Amino acid sequence: MKIYLVRHGQTEWNKIGRIQGNLDVPLNDLGREEARRTAGLLSNIEFNCIYTSGLVRAIETADIMFPNHNGKLRYGDLNERCFGHWQGRLWSEIHAENPNLHEEWLQQGGNYRPPNGESLTEMISRSYSCLKEILRKHNNNESLLIVGHGGPIKGILGRIDGVEDGRIPDHYHLSNCGVSSVSYNGKLCIDFVNKII
Repeated sequence: MKIYLVRHGQTEWNKIGRIQGNLDVPLNDLGREEARRTAGLLSNIEFNCIYTSGLVRAIETADIMFPNHNGKLRYGDLNERCFGHWQGRLWSEIHAENPNLHEEWLQQGGNYRPPNGESLTEMISRSYSCLKEILRKHNNNESLLIVGHGGPIKGILGRIDGVEDGRIPDHYHLSNCGVSSVSYNGKLCIDFVNKII
């Protein structure tokens, strides 16, 4: 089985460093173009099913990539991490208000929780559990596409690689519409990370 993981296309909030979390933010024009280009990269693959998060930027990316595919399913457990009170604010503002944020984040690792938000480990655990649930629904000769978000995709890759939760965000770089691939034959194995065109 092959599972392709695609991060959503660019949004205006990505562009300016505004925290999206699990808020609904649509793609911008560049994000729509990225989705069209990425569709070309995957055009020779016949996907048995396409999964997205429940957020509009992932749904829109999948719809642009494969507008006529009938097997699209939405899973809220693939949503981006909830950043609580930080959502809708600029990262630069958060860092200015919390000069020790980086050190606190490093010390607490995956357990660090933004105010009224979700810890990294909580987000990774739900995303990875969702992937395992998806795998149980399919057989070994199928190809699946998951269109989601940087945090959950990194979390899935990190769990497969055995990377400590707190180190996962810095371990991988995922561009908007970057494609990663995972193989499954009783065991998950990463084929490649962040292929872009």
